[in-house]
Amino acid sequence: MEVILIRWLLEALMDSGLFRINRFSLQAKVRAILLYMAGLSYRDVTYVLRFVQCSHEAVRLWVKRLGQVAVNVEAEEHSPRGSLHEEGAGDMHE
Repeated sequence: MEVILIRWLLEALMDSGLFRINRFSLQAKVRAILLYMAGLSYRDVTYVLRFVQCSHEAVRLWVKRLGQVAVNVEAEEHSPRGSLHEEGAGDMHE
C-alpha cells in the first residue's frame, strides 16, 4: 500500500511541476516529506536521509510547499460550484 501511495505522489508531483528546481531528486523530497508526516522532526529526517545531504531547512520548505498545494486542492474540492448556495443567494434577500 505504501509503495502505491509513493508512486501516486511521485506521478502527481511530476505532473504538477511543483518541485522544478532539481538539486535533490524528487524521490528524496517525497521520502523526506513522508518521514516528516510520519512524525519525525526536520532534523531527524535529515539524519535518516543523510545520503541526500540536505538541511533541515530544505525539508521544512519542501513540506511547506506541498502543504500549500494540499490546501489549494482541498479548497477546490469544497467550493460550492453550481450549488443551491450560489443560485438562491439573491432570493433570500428579496
